[in-house]
Amino acid sequence: MVSTRVSPAERAPVGLPPFGSFRSYFSNELINALATLAGVVVLTRLVTPEVYGAYAVTIAAASVAMALCGEWLQLSTLRLVAAQRRESHRQTYVRGLLHLTLASTGALLAAAAAGLVLAGTPLVRALVVMGWLYATLNVLFLGTTIYFQATLQPARFARYRSAYSVLRVLFAALLAVLLAPSPVWLVAGSVLGLVVLLPPAILTVLRAQARAPTARRVAAARARVVRFGAPLIGWFAASQVLNLADRFFLQGLLGSAEVGMYTVTYALVVGATTTLLQPILAAVYPPMVSAWQQDGPAAAGHQLTGALRLFVLLAPLLLAGLTLYGDDVLAVLVPSAYQTPRLLVVVLAGALLCWNAGLYLQKGLELSLKSTSLVKTLAAAAAANVVANLILIDRIGLLGAALATLIGYGIYAASIFRQSRAALPFALPARATAVAFVAAGAFVLVAVFLERGPAFHTGWERILLAAPIATLAYLGVLYVAGELRLAAVGLATTRPTAR
Repeated sequence: MVSTRVSPAERAPVGLPPFGSFRSYFSNELINALATLAGVVVLTRLVTPEVYGAYAVTIAAASVAMALCGEWLQLSTLRLVAAQRRESHRQTYVRGLLHLTLASTGALLAAAAAGLVLAGTPLVRALVVMGWLYATLNVLFLGTTIYFQATLQPARFARYRSAYSVLRVLFAALLAVLLAPSPVWLVAGSVLGLVVLLPPAILTVLRAQARAPTARRVAAARARVVRFGAPLIGWFAASQVLNLADRFFLQGLLGSAEVGMYTVTYALVVGATTTLLQPILAAVYPPMVSAWQQDGPAAAGHQLTGALRLFVLLAPLLLAGLTLYGDDVLAVLVPSAYQTPRLLVVVLAGALLCWNAGLYLQKGLELSLKSTSLVKTLAAAAAANVVANLILIDRIGLLGAALATLIGYGIYAASIFRQSRAALPFALPARATAVAFVAAGAFVLVAVFLERGPAFHTGWERILLAAPIATLAYLGVLYVAGELRLAAVGLATTRPTAR
């Protein structure tokens, strides 16, 4: 077992992602969140909750197929390509991964054929075909662009992913206006965005290969990818249960309108959490893999400690902000037919923070190639989520789905912590956590004080004026405690290794 003791030097504010990478990944997540928010604002005014719910279920079903066929290849790219020191070795793995990605689309075709056989109406058949196109093109697009992240090209990665975020919303809105407000055309918007961006992405990757690697080396690389990644299919299957089962249960127990309402609220919370938390992980993971390969677990654990430090500084701000102002955002951005109670936002915020914490904490098992442990842990959390959905949705509706999600995500984060720490010596930043929660208290106090004043009564006033003032109070506490200075030093570090 690897020691979990961390020296005082390792607790210094280093091991954080370099600012250039963080900036690129943050811009990508911000554009994606803004595009998603714009899509919600526009599409909820063009279609009914029933239509939006059918669209959401189609995307969810396609996402399950994508996870089983393609996401394990993306994780393999990050883990195995980033670990190669020589460019020729990287290109060998890239060629093998492209072969496997193309092969995975055959499984998607078989799934679509089965869906057409089972489809009962012309609308469902059209959704199956469009969902298949969306899943197939997405697997190819994501499997190609993840190469840029693995080879430390964050700007190129961000350009492709951000462009897709914008195009899918733009095309969906245009098709809904010009043709019909149907879930088929909403999905078709994403398909068109992929058709535009996929060819140049593939050509960019292929041009990077100076010469084709030998077939024997490519076959060996494919075999290692399968050994590492294939067991993770179970992990991605379980993750999709955790991420999407609530929508399928809502569809079966309550109907498409409830799915539409729930999905809009979920999109708001996901946009806020991923915009701030995912860029940190995206920036630090490839250097963490290199540190593991070159300098050992201690160096990689040191970098994860730095990333966790940023996580705990941001998580309480997200929870407090969504709790107090999430319902205001919904009220001013979407029609009344999509409104949900404030408590739903609060529970989903807690759930998504638990899920993101689990994604950070699981890196020890990923780096040590313990795929089976990841699968078992997530499968247990997914099973708890399914049981909770069956019990709670029938009793308390949308809130039951959110509580089931919180239960599943919370179980996973708690379970993965102990296992991952046994493989990777990282430390939990206790002081930063305590300071962040004190700062969250200041955020709440200022927000409550402003709420009682005469100037902030409308939703727009609370969002544009009161929320920024409360955020300044939060940042002020971090500044006084010295945490902002430490975070700035970490982000300015150009080479995220121990000093």
